[in-house]
Amino acid sequence: TVNGCESNGTKLTVTINPLPNTNVTSNITQCGGNLDLATLTTATGTKKFYSDTLSTELSNTLVSSSGTYYLQVTSTSGCKSKFALGKINVQINTPPTANITTTGNDLNYCQTATGVTLTATLVSGAKYEWFKGGVSQGVATTSNTFSNASKGNWTLKVTNTSTNCSSTSNGVSVVENPRPSLTNSNLLQTICSGNASTSITLTSDVASTFAWTST
Repeated sequence: TVNGCESNGTKLTVTINPLPNTNVTSNITQCGGNLDLATLTTATGTKKFYSDTLSTELSNTLVSSSGTYYLQVTSTSGCKSKFALGKINVQINTPPTANITTTGNDLNYCQTATGVTLTATLVSGAKYEWFKGGVSQGVATTSNTFSNASKGNWTLKVTNTSTNCSSTSNGVSVVENPRPSLTNSNLLQTICSGNASTSITLTSDVASTFAWTST
């Protein structure tokens, strides 16, 4: 209005664009490894992830440590989502050590014996489940040993009872050695006092050393 005169009205169109949604999974827990933050959202638009400092954009969406991360989404209209809506709490638990320490000759037993004792690295607060040929040999227990393990390939699953995070060991092979058979010649002899006996010869299918005892 100038000097009481009014101009013709001009129509103005105002568009208020909505803020984009982050559509993010806000809490995630996993056992070890890397986590791809990009898999935790179904949002459309340009997505950027930040560390908990809110000032540093992540150069890679793969993270391997626990922490708080943030997603900001920019829509095609240029609107940006609020940081608080893109908060992601990540907990990556460390897998327990799964290692069978029994090695070498301790993995062998004779055919007439009952097997060997397998021992694993002791982990605080863990349970141990033993497998033979991929088949569980009983429920998980707090004992890090397994008695009377028979021939076959053995592995171990160790689970942290507080985080339910588990890991599996490499396999070890338990070997059952056959009982040697023995053949002989001139074993039964009768000799007079002062005379020498005839040589006794022992042979075996697997044995290379022999122990003599008198009765």
